[in-house]
Amino acid sequence: QFDRGAFAFGEVTPTDAVPKSGTGSFSGPMVATMIFNNDLDDVLKPSFFQWIEGRSTTSIDFGANTFNLDLTGTVFSPQLYEGVGTTHTISDGSIFNASGSGTIDFVKYGGFRGAFGSASFSSPDGDVVLDQRYLSGSSIDGTFFGPKANEVGGGFRIVGGVPDERVDIMGAFTGTK
Repeated sequence: QFDRGAFAFGEVTPTDAVPKSGTGSFSGPMVATMIFNNDLDDVLKPSFFQWIEGRSTTSIDFGANTFNLDLTGTVFSPQLYEGVGTTHTISDGSIFNASGSGTIDFVKYGGFRGAFGSASFSSPDGDVVLDQRYLSGSSIDGTFFGPKANEVGGGFRIVGGVPDERVDIMGAFTGTK
């Protein structure tokens, strides 16, 4: 069993200081952990723990109370694995991309919440390793930071799989205007 996590923190913007109209674009780093098992039904096959590091872009429409989140990152070599063998499918240098959207609602969520519509990995040579067919569940939870909502941050999770495979990505993102 792997215990893991990532989170964003800071001074949360008071609700009355968040703009009620207009748009904003926020860019910053993102980091995630991934557990990947490319043959779940065989107990002798390993589950790999890998880091993903990259960038996030959060686009906010304050008037419509909506957001879009785009993530892109690079996958690092497995750090730990459970099982035997060391062959893994998502190689060092693979590119991770995900896009999601959702709603801003301070009463229900204390910020914004949504889900991913797409997520994929491409190998260093450009072949798609995993695509959105693997996306079976996801979440995005975030809020605004700073005195005038000049920063965003939050967490995300993407879970997916097809028969005999499983991927579980959990991470955090931040961004400034």
